[in-house]
Amino acid sequence: MLQLTATAGDIPAKFSVLDAAGKRVCDRHATTNGWTLCPLTPGKAHTVLVTGSDKAAEYTLTRRDVTSTASRAGCAKTAAAKVGGPSVQGTYGAPGSLRCHQVTTEAAADVVHVDVRDALGTANITVLDGDGKSECSSRNRSCAATGSTTHQVLVQVPAHLKAAPEYRLDALRVATAEGPAPECAKVPSVAYGYGPVTGTLDESRTAVCAVLPTVDGDQFDAEITDTTGVKDTAVPALYDNKWTNGCTLTIPDGYVCGVHESASAPTRPSLLVLGLPEKAGTTSYRATLSCSFARCGGEKVTVTGLTPTTAPSGTKPTLTVTGTALHPDFTVRLTQAGKTLTARTTSVSADHRTLKATLDLTGIPAGDWHVSVMAGGEYRRGTFTVTEPELSNTIAPKVTGTPAVGSKLTASPGTWTATPSSFTYRWKADGEPIAGATAATYKVPAAHLNKKLTVTVTAHKAGARDASAASAPVTITKGVAPKATEKPSITGTAKVGKTLKATKGTWSPAPGAYSYQWYAGTTKITGATTSSLVLKSAQHGKKITVKVTAHRTGHLDGKATSTASKAVTR
Repeated sequence: MLQLTATAGDIPAKFSVLDAAGKRVCDRHATTNGWTLCPLTPGKAHTVLVTGSDKAAEYTLTRRDVTSTASRAGCAKTAAAKVGGPSVQGTYGAPGSLRCHQVTTEAAADVVHVDVRDALGTANITVLDGDGKSECSSRNRSCAATGSTTHQVLVQVPAHLKAAPEYRLDALRVATAEGPAPECAKVPSVAYGYGPVTGTLDESRTAVCAVLPTVDGDQFDAEITDTTGVKDTAVPALYDNKWTNGCTLTIPDGYVCGVHESASAPTRPSLLVLGLPEKAGTTSYRATLSCSFARCGGEKVTVTGLTPTTAPSGTKPTLTVTGTALHPDFTVRLTQAGKTLTARTTSVSADHRTLKATLDLTGIPAGDWHVSVMAGGEYRRGTFTVTEPELSNTIAPKVTGTPAVGSKLTASPGTWTATPSSFTYRWKADGEPIAGATAATYKVPAAHLNKKLTVTVTAHKAGARDASAASAPVTITKGVAPKATEKPSITGTAKVGKTLKATKGTWSPAPGAYSYQWYAGTTKITGATTSSLVLKSAQHGKKITVKVTAHRTGHLDGKATSTASKAVTR
């Protein structure tokens, strides 16, 4: 690389380089600070002819080796980072001077996205391969380099512009021989564009990427904003199969990104890289690429299916349309004897192969309709049948009451569309119907202890099909314990050798069995568990009580204690 710089006089000069035979190798038109690449033959003398004008001036001619030996000539070595990796910081010399970075990658088939940015937006880059051949000409926008494991990136601010204190270099490996980098999102369709996508970028995460299934001639209008409202926005680069950046900034409309495929290059998707703004080190981006023409990606509109083809009157069914290149503006239309129903699209899948539309059948009587998908043209899909109204549960039935043995449970029918005229009920225990349990209320027997009870409510209305819905299950626990309405009592003489008898008292609900425990004072009398007690010397002087436990199947036990007897005498 030969660079001619005017150091005094500010008078442009041009130069040419001749080999030993006098053949011109390269030349540079008149400039006060400019350079060109010259393929010099090693070991041979070359002559540089500098042509000025009739005015006094002084110049400096600088030669820089830009072959693979550049690493020994002040070229900072940098390994390519993954997409989303950090930038490399650099400082400028005087405007017009060159700064060099040697970007390395693992394989010659790797593709490196290169960009340079600074706060003034005055930086230009030139990218050379390992042999010093130009890969990207001097420019102030990003480019892609491939075909070498070493890429020399020359950073320069033109001599007539002001340089910022520092610059940032992005060198990101966006593809390998196997294809796009794994960090790049795989986009299934660009029939109508891509996005919106949102996110944040900064100097530690400098770019994001996406693989777009484009074809030759595709063109996109890029709408890119910073969601915080600042002026500087993220910058797109769209690389085609020649690794040419097809994005151009048009003022005031923003970026236009085109794909111009080469027939001699392998067919492959385009690669979109969204990087930091030219003059800012951070952005919160929102980006949308809209297809500038009818459709992109070579896709044609087709309609292959529509489901369902029947629905009850009074409902709002969701229709699913399948095909290709489906658009949110497409609709589903039903016609019948001059009447028209239109289902509006609610969503389209990312690959534009599935469309969802909502059809409102409120007040529509039963009958057959012709159905078509309106997708730029009319795609007829046969007949759609509206059936008799169908009752539909919107809030499930509910079981109220205490879910315990002996309790009465009540079924709430829930909420229904089409206002049912009546309901029927079917109670179930662990999923099995309970014989005779068909009323809105049900008293729980002991046999259902620990079982899960549900109620299925069936709604009825004339002219509509019946519909059923089940409640959430409730688990049956033990019923309330029997309670003594008249507590137990003791009969007999409180004297050693005499027998005391216990009366069990009166209980509700009625127990099925009783058990007893006698006490002398507060001490339990061992073995005294029948309804009578023969007093012994050990009970002398003590007052006697009896505790009666009432048992009822499926219920908790009830307990009651008698009034104490007189102190036992001899």
